[in-house]
Amino acid sequence: MISTDLVVLLVQTAATWYMVGFIWTMQILHYPLFDRVGREAFADYEAEHNRRFGVLVGPGIALVAITTLVQLVTRPPSTPPLAAIGEVVLLVLILGSTALYQAPKHARLSSGFDPVAYRTLVRTNWVRTIAWSVIGVLDLCLIGQLVAVK
Repeated sequence: MISTDLVVLLVQTAATWYMVGFIWTMQILHYPLFDRVGREAFADYEAEHNRRFGVLVGPGIALVAITTLVQLVTRPPSTPPLAAIGEVVLLVLILGSTALYQAPKHARLSSGFDPVAYRTLVRTNWVRTIAWSVIGVLDLCLIGQLVAVK
């Protein structure tokens, strides 16, 4: 029978890797194309981006946050305390970066294209891209440890 710890970790890892793929797509494909939309259409484009964005990332972030907290509270013996704490710290970093940098830049861009806001958005999004990637690798390592213990 599959353990609850493994189910939680598998859900967490699946949601994390969904977010890893999503953030890399944003960083490498979507954000770099913002400056090609055209000034007259940009405000509408950004509004639509913001409307659709939450529908795509909300479930992934919610699943990762819930399962990370479960991991922190019910930490299986195979999960080092530092790994569980590290994931929480990385999630706080992602949410903090979003609140302090990306969300305000998107708010500024919703009024129209601003080259400074755009460059800052693309540059600061690397924080989230790297943090999500680290969480993804960490989750795979935790799965390996949990499976090795079984």
